[in-house]
Amino acid sequence: MTSNLTARVLAFGVCVFAATSRGARAQDGTVDAASTAKVAALEKAFRAGGRPPESLDERRAALGAIVGVDDARTAKALLAARDRCLDEFKAGAKEEAELLGKIAELARKIGEDLKKRGPRPEDKKALDRLNARSKEMRERDRALFELGETAEQRIAALASAPALEWLLANAFGKAGLLAETRSTIACHAAERDPPLVAALASALQKASEPGDVVALLQGHGRLGPAGSGALPVMIGLLGSKNDEIRVEAAYALARVGSPQAIERLNRALAVASGATRHRIAIALRMLTSQELGTEPRDRGFVRFFGIPLEGRSFVFVVDCSERMLDRSPPVAGRFSGTNLDYVKLELADLLASLPAGTHFSIVAFAHEPRAFSKNLVGAAPETIESAKEWVARFSTVAGAIPNTFDALARAFEFAEGERPETPALGNVDAIFLVTASRPLQPDSSLEPAGAIRAAVRAWNRRDDVFVHTIALGSAGDLDLMKALAAENGGRFVAR
Repeated sequence: MTSNLTARVLAFGVCVFAATSRGARAQDGTVDAASTAKVAALEKAFRAGGRPPESLDERRAALGAIVGVDDARTAKALLAARDRCLDEFKAGAKEEAELLGKIAELARKIGEDLKKRGPRPEDKKALDRLNARSKEMRERDRALFELGETAEQRIAALASAPALEWLLANAFGKAGLLAETRSTIACHAAERDPPLVAALASALQKASEPGDVVALLQGHGRLGPAGSGALPVMIGLLGSKNDEIRVEAAYALARVGSPQAIERLNRALAVASGATRHRIAIALRMLTSQELGTEPRDRGFVRFFGIPLEGRSFVFVVDCSERMLDRSPPVAGRFSGTNLDYVKLELADLLASLPAGTHFSIVAFAHEPRAFSKNLVGAAPETIESAKEWVARFSTVAGAIPNTFDALARAFEFAEGERPETPALGNVDAIFLVTASRPLQPDSSLEPAGAIRAAVRAWNRRDDVFVHTIALGSAGDLDLMKALAAENGGRFVAR
């Protein structure tokens, strides 16, 4: 039971959520007297060293009231609130572990007494008190977890120049700040008009933690040619021992579009292998296939469940079994509904953002797969609208056990079909599998992991297709999803 508590503490810092709501905010970072009072209330509710309020309602109210307030002081107060929740959560987990030890010892004593003469009434009362206290602590843990998530969502929603400059200078390097939050901060800074070029460059030069470096490289990629001031740093990062840093540096250099990067990218490609080599090759082609410096700012930054689309040809494989009717975790400011509704929303957003030159198809599956198209299709306006309508008609199949094996087999058929006019490095660059269920094996057994993994490795024998996996909820085979991604150069996301 102690290990479960440890896992929950770690989960506080690594759980994944989408904090994409921007809400109403003062883009110039100015606030009025009422907003100042809201920030002061937030600071009071989460003051470090102060006694936590007996009721957490004060904290919930303060976090709710701060929506729309967007300045440096707000950023500082929200980060302090998030850190306070994490500290209290860790302390509570330690106390609960000690309490569970006492419960176990007392339960053992009562069990021994039962064999002899029966438990003493005072021991049973003491056990009841300890169990009641344990329940209270679990409830408080959940509340702190939710408050910490909310504080981080508020941080990710900030977009004024003063708030972003403060976060770039102070929030990076903070233990436990989610990778998605750091990426969002960096990208918001790049998307401002004018972008916060100097603040991003300064943060990248100082960054040492790999997650910080990756997020700041993503921000620099959003700058396009305006990010050329950080070229020496980005080129230097191509020599990093961290594969993810090298890949993000390559993508950022491709977005900036400088001829200076071509020689170094070629050198990085020569020493890379596997999925890293594949991704650097994509970045190099993105840089050299068009006039240097004219690559659209958004190309290469389209994401599906937070995973970037790398290449130009994709297949999206979507579970439509009954488990997809489970409720999805709320997505801040955007969505609350079933897993299937969540996927529909993500696919609609993705389809609307696909750059020209992209080829794609979609496979929906329950007991059997069905595809949107016979072959990969180009991302023309009429095709996009047709795909959106097809996705909108997704429905679940009652009682069906998802046939993931055949769905992935259908996806890999696209990789061996007719080549699109402008393929990436093969017929299909990446397959995205989204599911909330345990899969069905061809022989109808419920232990399909080995068969599916072996089949995918055989279909992907040239290692030229990334397989990304997105697990919705905890009912699916998470070990299988992680393995499929790890063995095929992909990324795994749990929602």
